Amino acid sequence: MSESVGSIKSHRLPLVTWKIYLAPIIGGIFIPMMFLWAPLISIQMDKELGFSPEKVGFIYMIEILTGMTANILAFFWLKTKINWYHIFVAMIFLTAILNIISGFLIKDHFNLYIAVRILAAISGSTIFIITNSSMALLPNSYRAFSISLFSQIILGSLGLFILPLFLGEYGIFSVYLFVSILLVCVLPLTKGIDSIWRMKEENIFKEKSQSQQGIEPRSHVIKKDMYLCLAGIFLFNLVVAGVWTFIGGYLTSLNVELSVVYNVLGSSSMVGILGAGTSILFSKKVNFVIVTCFIFLIASVLAMYMNINVLLVIVSCYAFKYIWTLILPFTMSIAAEYEVDGNTMNLVSLSLGLGIALGPMLSGMFIERVSFSSMFLFNLIMLIISMAIIMKIIFKSSRNK
Repeated sequence: MSESVGSIKSHRLPLVTWKIYLAPIIGGIFIPMMFLWAPLISIQMDKELGFSPEKVGFIYMIEILTGMTANILAFFWLKTKINWYHIFVAMIFLTAILNIISGFLIKDHFNLYIAVRILAAISGSTIFIITNSSMALLPNSYRAFSISLFSQIILGSLGLFILPLFLGEYGIFSVYLFVSILLVCVLPLTKGIDSIWRMKEENIFKEKSQSQQGIEPRSHVIKKDMYLCLAGIFLFNLVVAGVWTFIGGYLTSLNVELSVVYNVLGSSSMVGILGAGTSILFSKKVNFVIVTCFIFLIASVLAMYMNINVLLVIVSCYAFKYIWTLILPFTMSIAAEYEVDGNTMNLVSLSLGLGIALGPMLSGMFIERVSFSSMFLFNLIMLIISMAIIMKIIFKSSRNK
C-alpha cells in the first residue's frame, strides 16, 4: 500500500499515503452499523416495542429502499464539479441529528419516525456513495475495501457486546445515540476525501489505470460484465441481509435461552472480525479462495435449513459470519475494476442497498407466513445463483488477462 497513492499524487496534494487511505475507510465505517447490529435490534424491537419480524423487515426495507434516492441524486452531482468532501461533511452532521430524532420518535410516533428514517437513509446513503467511490478510485482498491470491512466488523462486534448493557435501561434510543456520537467523532480524520476528489478531477487515477492496462477499455463489453456483476452483488447481499437479520430470532425459536443468543451473536461477530482480517492477508483477488468461500457459505445456510441439531445451527452461524465477511471485499473489488469517476460504485451501492433492503423484508415474510425453513431455502437458492454469476465474471476476467 505504501507504493500506491504516494507514487501518483499530485504535487499540489501534500497528504501522505496513509491519510488518503484512512479517510474513506473511517468516513464510511459507521454507516452499516444498523445492519450489523440487526439481530440485536430486531430482538429489542420485539421485546420493547412488540414489533413482528415482518414489521422489522419493513423498517429495514423502507429505510434502505428510500435511501436509494441518494443514488439517483448522485448520478447528477457526480457529473458536476462539487467537491465530494463538502457534501460528505454536511451529510455526516445531518445523519447524526436525524438518528437522535429517530430515537425519540420510534415508541410513540411511528409514522413520523419512518419519515425521519427516510431522510436519514438518504443522507447516510450519500456518505456511503462518497466513501465507496473514493476507495474504488484508490490503487489496490481490494485492500482498501478489506480494511474498511475489517474495521466495520470490529465495531459491529463491539456494539453487540456493549449495547445490551444500555438497552435494558435506555432502550432502542441508545442505538441511535451511539451511532450519532461515532459519526461526529471521526469527522476530523476524513480530510483525505478532499484529496481523492482533487486527484480524480486531475485524472490521476484514470491515467494510472490506463497506463497499467496498456489498452483502451471496450465499453460494450465492460457494461455487459458490469451489469452482470451488479446482479451477483445484489443477490449476495440479499442473502446476507435476510439470513443475518433473523439469526437471533431463529435461535430463539429453537428454545435457546436469550442470554445464550446474545453470546452467540456477539461471539459470531468476533469470528466475523477474523474473516475480515483474513481477507486483508490477500493482496489481490484469488479465484480459488472465492470459490471455496461460496461453497462453505452455501453449506452453512444448508445446515441452518436442515436443522439437524441446535449445536450444528450455532456452528453454522459462526461459519456464515466468518465467510461472508471474508468474501465481501472480493465482490466489491470486482466491481471496482470498472470504476473511473464514481458512477460505477454508485450503481454498486444501489445494488447493495436494494439487496440489503429486500433481504430482511422477504425473509421476514417467509418466516411469518410460512416458516424459518422456507426462508433458508429461498436464500439458499439465491446464493447459488449469485455464486454462478460471480464465478462467470471472475473466470472470464482471468482468461482475458
